[in-house]
Amino acid sequence: ALKGFMASYEKCDKAITDLSASGGDDRQNKAGDAAADLSAKAFLRLSSLIKNDSELMDQALAVADLARRELDSRRFSRSEIKKKDAGLAKLAEEARVLTGKRQAAYARFQELAGAH
Repeated sequence: ALKGFMASYEKCDKAITDLSASGGDDRQNKAGDAAADLSAKAFLRLSSLIKNDSELMDQALAVADLARRELDSRRFSRSEIKKKDAGLAKLAEEARVLTGKRQAAYARFQELAGAH
């Protein structure tokens, strides 16, 4: 379960990065699919033999939620770019903050999982 979640995270991270670099409907769909897969895999069922299993499962859910929120923010930013909205700097900053939070949450997940 842990390896599946971690592989899904890496796929989602790449899809969001690709979307932020240069969007398009295909990249937006790919990022959405990757975020949905990450969310599904976040519902880990772990053996109670794993240290910090409850916190680890909570952290997986937090990572998936932040990825979904970041993707929503980037999608909204892209729609505002098309409208040429002046609030783009604020939206870009929001997406940047969410990226940092997602990456920090995943680093904590890895720490709890003993991956680092």
